Amino acid sequence: MTDSRHLLWISDIILYFMDIQMVYFNSFHRREKHGQQLAYRWVMLHVSGLQWVRISTQKNKTIYEAKKPGPFVFVGLPGMYSESEYGSNRENWVAMFTGEAIQPGRSKDNFLLQSDEGQVLIPVIQALPHEDVPLWQDAMRRLQEVFVSPTPRNRLLTQLRTFDLLRRVLELRTKSVTGSGARRLKQLIDADTNFADSLAELSERCRYSSDHLRLLFKQVYGVVPQEYRSRRRMALARELIASSDLTVKEIAAQLGFSQVSHFSAAFKTAFGHTASEAIRRSR
Repeated sequence: MTDSRHLLWISDIILYFMDIQMVYFNSFHRREKHGQQLAYRWVMLHVSGLQWVRISTQKNKTIYEAKKPGPFVFVGLPGMYSESEYGSNRENWVAMFTGEAIQPGRSKDNFLLQSDEGQVLIPVIQALPHEDVPLWQDAMRRLQEVFVSPTPRNRLLTQLRTFDLLRRVLELRTKSVTGSGARRLKQLIDADTNFADSLAELSERCRYSSDHLRLLFKQVYGVVPQEYRSRRRMALARELIASSDLTVKEIAAQLGFSQVSHFSAAFKTAFGHTASEAIRRSR
């Protein structure tokens, strides 16, 4: 089983190769008491209004039961049963999708997110800090916007934003990751969307030597900073293809590539097809 310290890195690997397809999405605001057996894989965001809830396995073993719980995220699997009652101030969001990458874990309380590259065990229910609720609400709204209008571009955006939801689920498990220097470097890499600064310059801001920070980063995230940054760069490239009208040359320039050919080679290595082909498919 994958070490929890490597969740962020493994999540990036898994999300590159995961085969998932969104089949349903909705938000709910009405009073309701109901029970249902899950037919698909779920990500549900509960925000408010829940009077009571019980989630159980196909064999009726309780996974989670609570009265008036705070915000939480629930990842459900086919066969699970959900019973709940919502009051007048209800807000919850449900995304349903297919895909074999999410499987039951070793116990009823966990699920397994896996690919050929690695696997991570994640709790079925995770409490959501109140300060994170607006970010999750925004992520759900952005997913809803593209799902309800299934153009070629929006289908790609739906997949990317579904990946974003699953990445958020994984990152709930990394709040207690040790290694402040590594966390700081990751934040700087994530914020440097134009890739204008070198890793040496980013490392200096963390007040560590490049060599020491390289070792620390690998201990925490399971990969060296350069590899993480390369993956991050390609993820942004795919997002730009789906969400903008930029040309391959413009995307390469925005991501800090000095030559288009270098960008094209990196993109094909990451995804198995060229950026030009990705543009033709999604626009």
